[in-house]
Amino acid sequence: MGTSRHAELGLTVAEAKECVDSHRGKTLDLSELIQISSRKDEEGVVAEVLSKHDGGLLLNGLPQISSDVAWHLSRHKGALHLDGLQTLVRGEALHLSHHEGPLSLDGLAAIQYEAIAELAFSRCSLSLDGLTDLADNDAARLSHHTADLSLNGISELSDDAAKSLLRRGGNLSLDGLEKLPLKAFRHVGHIQGALSLNGLTELSASEADTLGQRCGALSLSGLQELIASNAMKLARVRGDLVLDGLTSLEEDVAKKLKFHRHRLSLNGLKEISDGAVEHLAEHRGESLSLDGLVELSAKASRALSAYRGEVSLKGLKEPLKKSRGKTAKASRGSSRNRLPGKRDGAGCEAAHYFRTAGKAA
Repeated sequence: MGTSRHAELGLTVAEAKECVDSHRGKTLDLSELIQISSRKDEEGVVAEVLSKHDGGLLLNGLPQISSDVAWHLSRHKGALHLDGLQTLVRGEALHLSHHEGPLSLDGLAAIQYEAIAELAFSRCSLSLDGLTDLADNDAARLSHHTADLSLNGISELSDDAAKSLLRRGGNLSLDGLEKLPLKAFRHVGHIQGALSLNGLTELSASEADTLGQRCGALSLSGLQELIASNAMKLARVRGDLVLDGLTSLEEDVAKKLKFHRHRLSLNGLKEISDGAVEHLAEHRGESLSLDGLVELSAKASRALSAYRGEVSLKGLKEPLKKSRGKTAKASRGSSRNRLPGKRDGAGCEAAHYFRTAGKAA
């Protein structure tokens, strides 16, 4: 690949087989293609060959696909990216809904109601980050989708639409949301499922109180500061709590966060006081992530070495030595209590929610 000839003419069956054979177990990026094949009678055959690839498959240059191509691609077992699609009709959506791996359709700025109805019954992780608006009836349809769902292009949701999405119970990413539909969250925000709201840059007391009642992982990495009273409310979250946007941590905030009982991530911190570390070392959850720190004082190191769970300090220049008799404990819990990793092109887990919590690659 890598030539304009392929981009314009697509692949022959022989070329498709060569691509698959040379990328076994790896991501196959064919995003330069604007059509699968120049021969209409070979499109289905080429798609069938590509569907047998055993790694991530990227076809982000295709502006449209036929129903036949959609049917064959749905047989692909890995992550499938079709982010160049500009339209999707019901027939194509029906075929793609049977795809078993993560499916990304981020190029769709709008989608027919009938197509959403088909995709809603798919059992794969689904990314529709290109959508900037979601009508109430479309959200109601998507309430039937129970796998990971990413709608990061949505900046505003009505209460009815938010209720529908939250009722799903599956993992949900709404990183574009700038304001919390508080009424909806008060009614159904307690339903299980990981939730990413990284677009929120501030949090009121009532919002913190509502989100603190969630029974599932919660990512709020858009917050750059947090007051102690809100930290106490968020500490009640029954699942992972990701606050990677915080760049500083006051001791009174750390003192509240230590009561959180699941994985706590504070990877945005570049430095931290000894007092704050001492509070975090008493964190009641199974793991603590501080990957942004590059150094620790001797006092802080001693405090963290006694932490009863697993501590991650990937940015540290000198490795942390655990206290004698202490061993790092691996994280446990259901996938709804933990943020599922966004998958990279090879299908491996990457850090962030939905990028830590659910997106295809």
